[in-house]
Amino acid sequence: MEQNTSSILLAGDFCADGLWDRLDRSYARKALAPMRDILSDADLRVVNLENAVFEDGPLTAQAITKQGPALYALPENLAFLEEGRFECAILTNNHVGDFGEEGVLSTMRELDRRGIARVGAGENIARSYQPAAPAGHGHPLLGLRNVFTCEAHNELMTTFFMLLADGELKRARAMKEEILTLTKMPVGLP
Repeated sequence: MEQNTSSILLAGDFCADGLWDRLDRSYARKALAPMRDILSDADLRVVNLENAVFEDGPLTAQAITKQGPALYALPENLAFLEEGRFECAILTNNHVGDFGEEGVLSTMRELDRRGIARVGAGENIARSYQPAAPAGHGHPLLGLRNVFTCEAHNELMTTFFMLLADGELKRARAMKEEILTLTKMPVGLP
């Protein structure tokens, strides 16, 4: 990597739903082995966490009424994020709230317990908008915050990340207001 540059690896949806009993640290190591070099080369690894995380799954929390599946993971399934050295989890998606307030709060607690920064959800609306400052990086990177959505505004986000990849930081930052206006989907608790 050149001096004064950083690389950010953005991973799509991580969902442990249905893998609860198999997805442990050993499984994660094996599954991530082919990607170890790619993961290691990045200065920062960010993943979209596409499910709520809590002990005992639906035994402890009631799924909300919605169309589509209610997705969850067990805390031990987060070994995948730890083994992949993901420093930040995006929680602005259509599944983090599948088990209501307790599911969101539990997800945040489990990430905090593991030292994984989180963005896009919070104890309240104001916290859901705060930028993430992953450990060891000293400051919020490019104002990383509530700009990610699930299956929404793909063209806008593709343009944004292409600008970042091309080193067009000034143009990417200029898109900030447009992105924030189109993607205001915080998961803040009252």
